[in-house]
Amino acid sequence: MKTRDMAPGVRLIVLTCVVGVAAALLADVSEAREMRRFNAIRTPQQVAQFGGVQVDPVDRILPVDPRVARDAITKFIGAWNTPLINSILAENFVDKSRFLDSTATNVPRNARLRLLSIQGVQTIAQGRRSSEDGERQLISTVVATVRTQVEFNDATSGFVRLEGTNDFYLTVTELLE
Repeated sequence: MKTRDMAPGVRLIVLTCVVGVAAALLADVSEAREMRRFNAIRTPQQVAQFGGVQVDPVDRILPVDPRVARDAITKFIGAWNTPLINSILAENFVDKSRFLDSTATNVPRNARLRLLSIQGVQTIAQGRRSSEDGERQLISTVVATVRTQVEFNDATSGFVRLEGTNDFYLTVTELLE
C-alpha cells in the first residue's frame, strides 16, 4: 500500500510514528556523544617508571638489546603456572600475591604458556643510580609486545588453545663502567 492511497489521518499517524522513532534514536545518539574531561592521576614519574627506585633521568635513552628482553620473557614463560614464577616476578610487581593466587586457583594445572612471537621491544624510560655498594647502574624500563598462547586439556572440550597479545613491562638493570 502506497502512502498516497492512505487516508489523510492514517498518513499523519504514520508520519508521527516515523518522526517519533527518529527523535528517540537521535536522543540516544546525542547522549552518547557527551564528553567528559580527562583527569590524569598524578604520580611521581621517576619513581613510578622504575619500580619504586629513585633514579637520575638520562638525557638520551639508549635502547636495551632486544635479546635481553627475549631472555627475560622466555624465562617468565618457562616458569608460568609453576612455583618458580614467584621468584621471577619483581618484589614490587603490582598485586603480585593476587596474580599468584589467581593463577593457582583459576588456571588448569596442566596449562602451559607458549611464546608465539615478540612483535616489538622498546625502551621507554631510563635512569642512572648508585647501588648500596656504590656501583653505578643504568635502570631501563622496557616494554615488549608479545603474542602468546595458553594450551591445556579440558575434560569436556578437549585440547584448548587460547591466543592473546600482551605487553610485558620489564625493568632491566645494567652496571655502568
